[in-house]
Amino acid sequence: MRKELAISPSERGSASDKRERLIDVVFHEAFHQYIFYVADEYAAAVWFNEGNACYFQGIDFISGEKAKIEPTSRCAKMKEIAVSGKIKVEDFIQMKHVDFYAKRDTSYPFSWGLMFFLHKGAPVMKDKNKYSEIPGKYFSALLELRDGDKATAKA
Repeated sequence: MRKELAISPSERGSASDKRERLIDVVFHEAFHQYIFYVADEYAAAVWFNEGNACYFQGIDFISGEKAKIEPTSRCAKMKEIAVSGKIKVEDFIQMKHVDFYAKRDTSYPFSWGLMFFLHKGAPVMKDKNKYSEIPGKYFSALLELRDGDKATAKA
């Protein structure tokens, strides 16, 4: 309600580890605020909100004129989840917040992996696909329908 972003710095690790974690958390949490306000204060579905926050958190803005986005440490966990078949995309995008956070060990890497694929993988695939259009379609549907779950169904 105060429209503030308050973050508590970590007390574990070396000074450089603390700084790196703090920057990651700031990018991640700031993205949540950004998407909320740019979407006219409508709540995005958890897969879109957390997935993009995790994706945005991994951007390197220091590498020159273009932002650099590389697979993060979540990549190995995402591969493990994908190989196990424990999460199906269709079920994941319908997941409610409480379930997402209850399964955070798999939800965060899976949401990051999904968004990494939609933003980076799908656009360069040899086979023609429309996966890369999903984030834009989702956001347009969120603005139109004002409901994250309905936007998921439409996108």
